[in-house]
Amino acid sequence: EPKEEPKEEPKEEPKAKETEDNASQGDCPENFIKAEDRILPESVTSEGRTTPNIVHFIVSSRCIPAEIFETVRSSWLDHEQLKSTHSIMFHDEKEIDDLVKASKDRTDLTFLWKSFNCAVTPEAKRNLAKLTTLWDHGGIVVDIDTVPGPSFSTLIGKDDQCLLEEERFIACPPKHFMTYNFMMKSITSQFTLFSENPVFANFTTKLTDYVYQVKPNTLQHLIVKNNEQGEVATVSNEKKPYDASSTLTQASFSGSALGMSIMELNNIPDRKSCVNLEDDSYKVDVESMLKIIYGDKAEAETCPANQTLFTDTYNATAFNEEGRKIPKVVHMTSKGRCLTEGFAKNVDLWRFDGFSLFMHDDAAVERLFDQDWPEFPLLQEVRSCINSGAGLADLWRYLMLWEYGGVYTDIDNSPGPELMGHLDKNPDSFLEVEKGYFPSQYFFAASPHHPLMYFMVHHCLHRLLDVGNIDKQYVAFVTGPGATKSAVMDATSSDDGYPQVGEYSGISGRNVTMGGSTQHAKYGLIVKRGSVPTKIAEYGEMNIEHFSAKKNQRAYACMLSTWYYHKDAILGS
Repeated sequence: EPKEEPKEEPKEEPKAKETEDNASQGDCPENFIKAEDRILPESVTSEGRTTPNIVHFIVSSRCIPAEIFETVRSSWLDHEQLKSTHSIMFHDEKEIDDLVKASKDRTDLTFLWKSFNCAVTPEAKRNLAKLTTLWDHGGIVVDIDTVPGPSFSTLIGKDDQCLLEEERFIACPPKHFMTYNFMMKSITSQFTLFSENPVFANFTTKLTDYVYQVKPNTLQHLIVKNNEQGEVATVSNEKKPYDASSTLTQASFSGSALGMSIMELNNIPDRKSCVNLEDDSYKVDVESMLKIIYGDKAEAETCPANQTLFTDTYNATAFNEEGRKIPKVVHMTSKGRCLTEGFAKNVDLWRFDGFSLFMHDDAAVERLFDQDWPEFPLLQEVRSCINSGAGLADLWRYLMLWEYGGVYTDIDNSPGPELMGHLDKNPDSFLEVEKGYFPSQYFFAASPHHPLMYFMVHHCLHRLLDVGNIDKQYVAFVTGPGATKSAVMDATSSDDGYPQVGEYSGISGRNVTMGGSTQHAKYGLIVKRGSVPTKIAEYGEMNIEHFSAKKNQRAYACMLSTWYYHKDAILGS
């Protein structure tokens, strides 16, 4: 009996689980070869080097078609110079899934979990996996369809920090600013996956062109230099030209065998894991909205002698009305609730029968931003690049109508005689044709969770991250009408940023309606702009600054701003 005890112990279950957990590393089918890592000591790959000599391949499975693997073996694993100097590591889809799960508890890249959740195609997921692997371990990330060129083993010096060649090759140390840069740009491009705009039909090309931004026939060393202001990432002026015979890597494969080795970009799968743009039945959470508007106010606000305290109009029946798409609620924002006589009279014109009317002050705006926004992974990081109250109000209006729907208007607008006739037609979203023929941004309306508002938020973040000088950003282009125009194009799958009057079939049947005309806009038939003649002076009395007024001076890029702002958390120091 003692001899039989080992047989009775449940040792087979752990073994079976181990086999299941490592299924991608098990026996391979015929004509496939299992890829094994080659790990050299750190003293060989990392000691004395800024960028470690570790080559990372992101693959679908460690079982690689023999046709591909034999070339990988001869070109990488058995390379005469690389054999004794470079570790080779394969990261399969299971490992990437583990990386995704672990990202939820990360304290350095807190946005990564949300970003993986919105990387709804294999290609987008693989891009993030590449960059996360590079961030964690440093080294060199290459695609499985490339082989080392003649310069590969000699061009990356011991002190080189980041080097890239088109989208096939990236080399960086662990936790480097440029990897963070690539990652942020990749994430802010993810929203294109949810657009049916033909402009984004070839997502892979658009994304890699945008993220890696390196011209063919040019190598750029990306260096981090220290100066009086601290650590600043710069691109050196020196550009090293090369010809096709001396590239770092060379394309080597195509066809079905390659398709088995990478996570292919097939038809876009279910995007609802990130956001559901098809759902037109989203209900407004009125309780959460009221909490954001009012917070925990214990005392009534008092106003200067020449100003009036604005009082909201709350109508409980204005929300979630059966059969109505846009809630009967008007949203405005101002620095505070104390309004001058001119503005107080003007905003009272928006108190329609059966409608709610809310004024969102600065505190309410901040409370909205402070909510959790999984569908906008970089919202908290990138909004730190906004340098004016007007820019913040732009992003706020998109976010407010995305979540709660309704009508947004600037406080110096007044309703025109034809406005209610358009809203009573029950559109899914509605904008006016501006005098300049583009969609209105000073006024619009939408149902909750309308794709138009989703794209407005993302275009705003996307453009902010591209800002090269925060102090000189042009608000109208970055967060204002420019972002609105691009969002309308995405929501209507159009390449025309100047839509004519009419109803446009949008994504998943979520339509966009353009109303009026340039003449309507000129004469204020839908919305009359500039209805407070002395608004400049009255803005001053209410401490509201023009959009050109800056909050603080930051004459550097948005990307650097996010890095500095979150640097301690990112680097764990």
